[in-house]
Amino acid sequence: MLDKKIKYFLTVVEEGSFSAAARKLLLSQSALSQQVTILESELSVKLFDREGYRPSLTHSGKRYYKVCRDLQVQYREMVEDLTVLEKNFITIGFTGSSENRELRTLIREFQNEYPDVTFSFLEGNFEEVFNNLRNHDVDIAFGLESEASGYSDISYYQLYEYEICIICACSHPLAARDEIDVSEVKNEDLIVLSRNFGRRTYAQFMQSLDADGMDSHIKKTVDTFDELMFNVVIGEGIAIVGGNVVGDSDVKAVKLNHTNHKSAYVVGYRKDQINPVHEKFIKKSRKFFS
Repeated sequence: MLDKKIKYFLTVVEEGSFSAAARKLLLSQSALSQQVTILESELSVKLFDREGYRPSLTHSGKRYYKVCRDLQVQYREMVEDLTVLEKNFITIGFTGSSENRELRTLIREFQNEYPDVTFSFLEGNFEEVFNNLRNHDVDIAFGLESEASGYSDISYYQLYEYEICIICACSHPLAARDEIDVSEVKNEDLIVLSRNFGRRTYAQFMQSLDADGMDSHIKKTVDTFDELMFNVVIGEGIAIVGGNVVGDSDVKAVKLNHTNHKSAYVVGYRKDQINPVHEKFIKKSRKFFS
């Protein structure tokens, strides 16, 4: 509803600094500052006094913040009112179609049982999926427990635990194996997802790498799952993933034994808002994945 620059402005105010807001928005501090400067130029108004240790709102900035926040609240209330009228509508947050083949089947089965229910979808990375849920952009989110467990306002059910695998190019010597011990891959070059894809998941992943004795062999850090798969396919290194996410015929998934890595797939919802249709879909999800 609001221009992205306004959302950036609101985040700086609420986080208390440009650096904290930049971390939350997954932007560089300079890029965020530039966007707010553009907003001030468009308004011909100075919103922040930047002379102190932390930016402080000017008188105009305080008024602008209040108006924008009120508009945001009004918009969310309107959306909630529409949701009450359209209870047969579900917005799903997910992390990408390649990681959610089962999810597509689940939704088709649910629509066969409840043909009047309409779905919409919003894709995001590990962290964005649950931030979108908290921000009322989606009704139900599918993602990793490592991210969902960090929020007190989200409830979730674990659907299954991933079988931890390494993936490698089909031409890699390890591709001849069906399973392997973690001690046998300690010297392999690793491709890993960056913290931009999910800070909690990244922290947990790095702790597990350290426990496995593999933290010194990271060759490349990438920001998307597609980049990770591409680098594995061309032989840049191997990656450690949940076996369920592998759909590319150009890589081989090999079960990894005796590793400290673990990962679970969950369905999450906001504690403060859920309607009967959402409850039916969550119940169907739990039965489907069990």
